[in-house]
Amino acid sequence: MDIQTRVVKKKKWFNKLKQNTERFLIYIFALIGMLATLNFAINTFREAGEWYFHERISSGVMVSAVTHAEPIEVHSVKSEREQEETQAPLLLEIDEIIDRIAILESSNGKNQPKYCTDRGLINKWGYGIYGDKILCFKSEEEGRKEISRWFKEKSKNGYSISQMLCGYNTGNFSEDCEYLQAFNSLN
Repeated sequence: MDIQTRVVKKKKWFNKLKQNTERFLIYIFALIGMLATLNFAINTFREAGEWYFHERISSGVMVSAVTHAEPIEVHSVKSEREQEETQAPLLLEIDEIIDRIAILESSNGKNQPKYCTDRGLINKWGYGIYGDKILCFKSEEEGRKEISRWFKEKSKNGYSISQMLCGYNTGNFSEDCEYLQAFNSLN
């Protein structure tokens, strides 16, 4: 085998290596691009929902919520025995529910988001906090109105008080969760 043949074979080998490396890099960058696009899409949909929610509150649409104390009706198809087994709180007045949530979420206002307190606002109920997006209220009355509206809306949609409390904390409207147990332990 002469030198020229060796050089040609090495070039072919090097070209194949180069071609395979380029393909590998293209696949890697395509995968990274797909993952980045998926992440962007998920964040966009999540932020769009939060923006819509925040805009409705800040535009004053929610201000018309009624805040007088009344029990939340439990719309459930379960029998009374099944409801007792889940240890759901009996019909509590909305003010008592909101007070218990404040105790669980912020030790009754002692541990509020710094984002709100730095601006002279409050949110001792953990309401409307999604990652780095935090909803703050101008007054306790405004916060109570919004939370009361949320619970009344969910009640009209057929959720039980247990489901609403689990949904309030986790977003999962299940019949039992740690938050519900902590809520029930408060007397």
